[in-house]
Amino acid sequence: MNCRLLSVRGVSTPQDPFAKCALYDPDGKPSRGELLRGGEEEVPPDQEWLPLDWLEEVPTLPPIEGDAWSPLGPVFERLNQILRVDRFIFFLWEAERNSLIPRASRGVRRDDLTMFSVGIGEGIAGQAFHEGRSHAVSASDAKNGDDPLLTRFPVREATALPVRSDGHVVGVLYAGRISPVPFGFRDHALLALLAHQIGIWTHAGVIFSRMNHQTGGLKELVRLSLKLASSDGLSQNLATTAEIAAKLMRVQTAAIILVDSSARLTIHGSVGLPPALSTEWRGRRGEGLVGGVMQAGHPVVTTDLLASDSPSLPFGPAFPVRGLMLLPLKAREETSGCLILADPLPRAFSQEEVELMTLLGAQIAMAIENARLYTEARQVYQDLKAAQEQLIRSEKARVLREIAGGIAHDFNNVLAIILGTTGVMLGEVPNPITRKGLETIEEAAWRGAQTIRHLQSFAATREQERFVAVELNAVILDAVAATRPRWKDDAEARGVRIEVVADLVELPPILGNPIELREMVANVVLNAIDAMPEGGRILIKSRPAGRVIEMSLSDTGVGMSEAIRQRIFDPFFTTKSRHSGLGLAVVHGILVRHQGQVEVSSEEGKGTTFTMGFPISLEVLKSQTSGTADETPEAEPLEPARILVIEDEIPIQGTLVEILVRQGHTVWAAVDGREGLAVFERESIDVVFTDLSMPEVSGWEVARAVKKLDPRVPVVLVTGWGDQLDSQQLQENGVDLLVAKPFRVQNILSVLAAALSLRRVLAR
Repeated sequence: MNCRLLSVRGVSTPQDPFAKCALYDPDGKPSRGELLRGGEEEVPPDQEWLPLDWLEEVPTLPPIEGDAWSPLGPVFERLNQILRVDRFIFFLWEAERNSLIPRASRGVRRDDLTMFSVGIGEGIAGQAFHEGRSHAVSASDAKNGDDPLLTRFPVREATALPVRSDGHVVGVLYAGRISPVPFGFRDHALLALLAHQIGIWTHAGVIFSRMNHQTGGLKELVRLSLKLASSDGLSQNLATTAEIAAKLMRVQTAAIILVDSSARLTIHGSVGLPPALSTEWRGRRGEGLVGGVMQAGHPVVTTDLLASDSPSLPFGPAFPVRGLMLLPLKAREETSGCLILADPLPRAFSQEEVELMTLLGAQIAMAIENARLYTEARQVYQDLKAAQEQLIRSEKARVLREIAGGIAHDFNNVLAIILGTTGVMLGEVPNPITRKGLETIEEAAWRGAQTIRHLQSFAATREQERFVAVELNAVILDAVAATRPRWKDDAEARGVRIEVVADLVELPPILGNPIELREMVANVVLNAIDAMPEGGRILIKSRPAGRVIEMSLSDTGVGMSEAIRQRIFDPFFTTKSRHSGLGLAVVHGILVRHQGQVEVSSEEGKGTTFTMGFPISLEVLKSQTSGTADETPEAEPLEPARILVIEDEIPIQGTLVEILVRQGHTVWAAVDGREGLAVFERESIDVVFTDLSMPEVSGWEVARAVKKLDPRVPVVLVTGWGDQLDSQQLQENGVDLLVAKPFRVQNILSVLAAALSLRRVLAR
């Protein structure tokens, strides 16, 4: 049925003026069963018609701007023309004051309504709200003398109707007549329709306000998401986030709590907290209300915390709160913090508000995670940048070493031919003028060789520095003497006694840097002194242990825990004030460079023992029997030996053979590694001299093959690469001794003497 609501007519009874009131079609027939109240009895057709076109003037949605209730003014004017009502007032219930507040009126001065309100249950308006039903009064009724509304705005007849929204009474519509005309059925029907329409309007306003608030909240979340994703400082962003969260939830206090690596909780952004509390408050995961939420990872929402069973307050008794929402901040299943929303008054949080703050919490957690990842990525970038710079420097040094090494190798081969030939000729030529010329050539060649050495040194790195033979016992005694002012003079000045005892046995020398080794021992001694503030005893021992020489240092100090023991060699780690934490890190670095090992045993209250081992190397013997070109002594005559010379440079090969044959040795010569190994397998050889750079089979391969066939035979490497080959590389490839090109005759004879001595050692 398509019809337009135009009029209503009905009949009233003394018991209920709304008992029979039906809606009618334009043709005068009532709509099927559409009664306002009562049963299905049809209304007699002779009843009075009620005009309803004024309802079109009642707004169905609240305006966005201006006075929300101002449109009721024209409606009141229209009804006044129909009902002859002198005063209209619409009261809206205000929860905070629990009173009825005037929002729209007609026939009353606006100024008279300022600061005017009606209590719940007070007078005709308060009773209509409290009881949820209509009330009508007359001035002749003496019991209305205490009604504040009738007292302030006198009328002869008045009625008040409850206004409902979403099933709840939210206000009252009041109407009054100055003339003594009671409100009849027709009047009450129209006023009831108006009250019903105002209720719909009010409910629409509530929905609109809620949607407007949610829309504003979503806008704030979008703006906040962009801010949290920016590169601004996290602390400032969290402070802004706390302010926005408090604004969205209309609470006094908001705070963002974060947890650090030690499970400690601190406030990183807040609003509504005292400054001292926001900076000094501390908590721990699993402790208290906030720590429990962090531990469990579940939210806590309560209308009134003081009325709940909670054993604690989020910020302690100094800052009590009642309405509370606690939300864990989770990212990738990890709880990194907590969002706190609190108010000093009871506060009911809706499901929509909890969901909104959960969304905000996810944004905060993601921002925290992103900040952590950004910090880690930045550190990785810095590390990579430093590594790249180091790699570039290393690559430059490597290229420089290769260039310098290649130049040196070629020049050394040339100079080896010149010096070798000159040396042989000097032993043959008796003419003094000729000898003088040969000596001049030899001197010039050696100056060239020295220049090549400078070029090689320029490209060399610290790892290429050659160690010398070191007496470890002498190093220990030097370190003890150097630290004497600390363990004796300073200790006695403090009134304590420290005894240092050295139990040393005779040891073979080791290869190393004596200055670094002395620094290493001194640092361990100083560490022991620091561990004995009340005095004590330091015992230093040295012992041979198979192929290792051991040195141990024990103290009777305070000892250390296992956790500290594992970190003592970390750079900058220290348990003492005014110390850099580098002493034992330096000790470890020196040990690594000397291919040494260290073990530390300690027990709290019972002292500490450092045990350091250094490998015994055949290089010690070699360093004692070999020397540089300028320091080589005159060689002693040697017993005849059977020697194999492998050299692809024929002039250098001839010089070596000539030097060795003149000393009475039997010499076999080969121009490459393959031919040389064939000779070695066929003949009984005492010493092998081999070049490094040869086609097909290199000097490294020759040395390894010789050691595999007969480990007792020393291998001497004759090379133009000189000092660019370190001792570990030589040892790993089976090379026992090294002769750098160019060489003097005495160099060859001295190295041969060392090789024959080594053969006797290896043959035992």
